[in-house]
Amino acid sequence: MGVAVCPKRCRDEPESFVFILLSVLGLVTMVSANHLMTLYVGIELATFPVLAWIALRRDNSRALEGALKYFVLSALASGIMLFGMALIFCGGLSLVSRSTRGADKSNIFNRRLFGFGGADV
Repeated sequence: MGVAVCPKRCRDEPESFVFILLSVLGLVTMVSANHLMTLYVGIELATFPVLAWIALRRDNSRALEGALKYFVLSALASGIMLFGMALIFCGGLSLVSRSTRGADKSNIFNRRLFGFGGADV
């Protein structure tokens, strides 16, 4: 997939595949998160490889400028998100998703669509 997106650049810079894989790992972590801190780690893991991939072209000043802007805006957004999580936590609420609190019950979507998760459909 990465070769189809950037055929010349990926051949010249083999670390591009590592950045793509780390970003995909972050996206998978975000999708499977049931805790807000896991969601935050997934977002950070998805964005930092993209930032490094942008800044990899040191000969291009626009790429470095874009990477710096991306880093500043990412840091600002992460700070605001962590502040919101702190407000949720200090407000007495839980950082765990409501759907995972009753872990003994399976997801009704999985039960009906895939046919597993319990017989009481």
